[in-house]
Amino acid sequence: MDRHISHRIIKNIILATITAMVFLTIAVFAIHQQKERLPEWIVWQERTIDADCGIRLVLAKQEVRIYQNETLKNTIGNEVKVQDMLLTDLEGDGDEELILLTWKKGKYGPARPFWVEEDPQVWSQHLFIYDLQADGTTQSKWFSSDNGREVTRFKVMEKNPQILLLEDTAGDCTLWRWDSWGLKNMDNGVKWIAFGDNLIHDGIYEYADRKQNGNYDFLYEDVRKDVVEADLAAVQLESILVDNPAAVSTYPYFGTPIAVGEAIANAGFDIVACAGNHAADKGITGINTTTDFFAEKGVTCLGIQGSADMEYRPCEYISKNGICFALFDYTYGTSLSIWEKYPSAVHYLEEDQIHKDIASCDADCKIVFVHWGTEYIDMPDEEQRKYADLFAALGVDAVIGTHPHVVQRTELLTGADGHETWVAYSLGNFRAQQAFNEQAMIGGKLTFTVEHCWDGVRIREWNLDEFNIPEYR
Repeated sequence: MDRHISHRIIKNIILATITAMVFLTIAVFAIHQQKERLPEWIVWQERTIDADCGIRLVLAKQEVRIYQNETLKNTIGNEVKVQDMLLTDLEGDGDEELILLTWKKGKYGPARPFWVEEDPQVWSQHLFIYDLQADGTTQSKWFSSDNGREVTRFKVMEKNPQILLLEDTAGDCTLWRWDSWGLKNMDNGVKWIAFGDNLIHDGIYEYADRKQNGNYDFLYEDVRKDVVEADLAAVQLESILVDNPAAVSTYPYFGTPIAVGEAIANAGFDIVACAGNHAADKGITGINTTTDFFAEKGVTCLGIQGSADMEYRPCEYISKNGICFALFDYTYGTSLSIWEKYPSAVHYLEEDQIHKDIASCDADCKIVFVHWGTEYIDMPDEEQRKYADLFAALGVDAVIGTHPHVVQRTELLTGADGHETWVAYSLGNFRAQQAFNEQAMIGGKLTFTVEHCWDGVRIREWNLDEFNIPEYR
């Protein structure tokens, strides 16, 4: 009986071992077959392009045929499979290059790195670039190693034919340009940082005079690193600048020492949004002082215009990393009115004017800074929601709000055409001394990235983080 049980156990072990070996063999074969097959997501393009040099290129059945006067002169596709092709003048020298998105076995060409002993013969994706000749011949210009990403499609940027945009299976895009020896990856996005109301009360003046010898760099020391690391940094200039010490004042009519402007520029801010209810507190003189100062410092000043610049200008433009921004700035009103004599000095939140302004400005990305809402209320009011919907309907990409002195929520709105508009209803205070209200001593730091995508640009990584506002004693 024991002998029979022993034989049965041995038999079962042998059977289990054979079964496991069969499954292992099948798995290895399946993996091998998978490596032999091209990915199913690939869309093999077919297109015909006429080159400036007089030849015709036809992409069909995963190969490129080159014709001169209807005569076939050359074929690319014997050792590679061509997913897509395009022509562009990469070097800007007047001659077009042929760029192919290809698949081949092996991650490298003949000149693989010396430290790579063996190049696995599995399918990988590459970019091949050729110089074209009028007789239909081609000369290899540059072949990439494995792309390192699964590129579904690529194109030439409309505004710059020397830049390529590649989109991968995740929908992420990268930019590439020619750099003497090959394609070089470019920054694809613009990182933004924005802060709320810079409202300088008398307690801050007194601290600066008493402990900082009139220097205000201390105000922004804790954010300097974040500001410098951003591509574009903005702050709302709640209180207007003055260059006359006698004009320095606090609530209800503010006049901020020009040394605060120096500190803003020293910290690395690129943009000051100046349309606010205190913009006219020092009349046209304060506006002139502010616009002249920031113009001299190379800081873009939004929402106000000096007396020498009275032709209404709806927006300011800034370009960064190939993205053109149109920047708008509006306020619900001002404490003092100078509109009758200087109608363009402050940009007001008026529906008809907003329609005209946004329609008149052409840019890749439109961003609105707006002074609105109800003070010390942490939820957006009816007027804020009304204008937010208007901005979304007009195709604005981002709305950055201030004035309530407390942080309010952010929201993603979608227009009727599907366009997305990010809204930060209020960033709260940035620098202020309003300790009578705990919420007013909490500020919001808004960060987001505007990046190139297949259909234009889009906003990603939109975050509003809160911080405690320092008290100066």
